[in-house]
Amino acid sequence: MPLDESARPGQDDVRVVAVTVTFRRPELLAPLLHSVRSQSRPPDAYLIVDNGGDAEVPADLQPWAEVVGTGVNL
Repeated sequence: MPLDESARPGQDDVRVVAVTVTFRRPELLAPLLHSVRSQSRPPDAYLIVDNGGDAEVPADLQPWAEVVGTGVNL
């Protein structure tokens, strides 16, 4: 059955959210965030699930990336 193109949302209606789960890898987080942010279609928001309590978001990305701490390694 073909897709009904009229039912598909337009580009303006689409929101993209990226999620990264991390555990004690703070040195890898900043390069990852900058890489994702520089994509041709960067996410509208970025959620970092921090299982180790040591995730730090660079200051220039803080308004865009949010850290949620779990307190344990899930």
